[in-house]
Amino acid sequence: MRQELYDEVALLFHSEEKDIFLVQHMIENLFYVKKVIRNHQDLELYEALKQDPHRNLANVMDYTYSYDKTIVIEEFINGCTLDFQISQRKLYPKEVESIMLQLFSVISHIHNLSPPIIHRDIKPENILIYQGHITLIDFEISKLYYADCLDILKRGSIGYAAPEQYQGKSNQQSDIYALGILLKEIIEVSEERNQIEKVLSPVVNISTQLDISKRYFCVEDMKKDFLQSFHHKKW
Repeated sequence: MRQELYDEVALLFHSEEKDIFLVQHMIENLFYVKKVIRNHQDLELYEALKQDPHRNLANVMDYTYSYDKTIVIEEFINGCTLDFQISQRKLYPKEVESIMLQLFSVISHIHNLSPPIIHRDIKPENILIYQGHITLIDFEISKLYYADCLDILKRGSIGYAAPEQYQGKSNQQSDIYALGILLKEIIEVSEERNQIEKVLSPVVNISTQLDISKRYFCVEDMKKDFLQSFHHKKW
């Protein structure tokens, strides 16, 4: 990657773990996001995301290691976080449906790659939304899943990470747990909350089971129950 081609325009985010810059390509004149992550990431994961794009993911343009840091160039996405949006107003039932169907689609996509990608940090802060379109971001603690390998990093966001994630045993069902927590959260800030809660509480309950054997096995199973429950009532 030729880093000198990307001119840093503004610092968008800073933390101990990473810096995120808005950059402009000096030849194309297009804007991108540059992430400088202060540890070595699995570049195979970013290669998988680059080779198998999805409409609800930011396109990965390039990546490299540099001085013990991982640098990733991604498509610049307009929008605010879902966390910010639900703090400003309630969601209509059709918005709840649209957000969840898009999440089912993108999570199913990364879970069905070979090897699968486990996001491990699904939460409203890691979802951008613009004119109803959502983009799942922040793959810094994601991993390529191999059934016989324990997690090196036992990390996740408190309240969203499944119990097995802290035991180094995260898999696809760990993301389903986080999806269930997120669904519960957006139901609580939706119009017609009581009605939506009534029809979708079984989906939330199954997806957030602490016992992984009682949880949905795959995203497609959760989506099926969600649609059957949601469409049982006319909104």
